[in-house]
Amino acid sequence: MSAAMTRPAADNQERDSAGRHPGAPAWDGSLTTLSPAGLEMHDNGLTAHIANLTVLYGVLDAPSWRARTPEERRADGFDKWVARLVAVRNERARRERQIGLSEYLGLYGSPAWDQPWSSES
Repeated sequence: MSAAMTRPAADNQERDSAGRHPGAPAWDGSLTTLSPAGLEMHDNGLTAHIANLTVLYGVLDAPSWRARTPEERRADGFDKWVARLVAVRNERARRERQIGLSEYLGLYGSPAWDQPWSSES
């Protein structure tokens, strides 16, 4: 069985109360128990979402895109998303300090990468 076929079971364990996957920017589960893979997915989802909030696509007049104004970014909750990204990156830094950077990086590709984080990790 391929990794893609076994992945949904692990993903379902980390969905939030609304059923959102950790890769969704609006995911609001616990960062402290999220697996390293889930933390990385949440970081990537937030980073992409924040990037999309800085640009407005599909403007009919030239140019076809433009930078959003500070007012537009505020209206879309830009500060909230940036604060969540900061929390995600602080959690990753805490884990790296807890077990050591090389040990944390060693989790990539290991079975522990998809497992919920515990304080004993």
